[in-house]
Amino acid sequence: PWAKKKLGTLVNPGPYDLVDAKAAVAFIVQQLDPPTANRRREDDVVRKRVMYALDHGHLQSDSSRKIQFGALITWGRSKDEWRTALASFPSLNAGGANVALSPLKGSSGGRTVPANPDAKDAALREAFLRIHELEVVVSAQASELERLRPIEAEDDRLRSIASTAGKKGGRPSKR
Repeated sequence: PWAKKKLGTLVNPGPYDLVDAKAAVAFIVQQLDPPTANRRREDDVVRKRVMYALDHGHLQSDSSRKIQFGALITWGRSKDEWRTALASFPSLNAGGANVALSPLKGSSGGRTVPANPDAKDAALREAFLRIHELEVVVSAQASELERLRPIEAEDDRLRSIASTAGKKGGRPSKR
């Protein structure tokens, strides 16, 4: 059981819970349980590895740099020195089936749903991850759209003024 103390409470995070990079580092260091004398150095090493992985795409995060806990565990288990310390926590299956069903078209786009229950679970997890990624993208695009709406209104207003100015006379156009 692990609890994040400062930024809310997260006890026994599930594989789909989001944690920030600072909490991810604190979690991994706590699981490694280094001697007190080496804790600061270990914290620095883990922080550098997590930040490098985030910056270079080895560890996926959303736009606010929050990491899915299961993806953090999966990534951490790929490190030999962390594998045993993170073995008891739920992770996301890194492999598995690549299934994306299209409910709008009523077809699977040429992909089949695996018969193996474990592969189905992996495909479902992957689909939920994709849904979350798309929700983040849609949210960012919606905020960008709201930012651009006043600019569009001003542009329409200026075009309206320009088109009525030509109808009132003035310099003839060169046609």
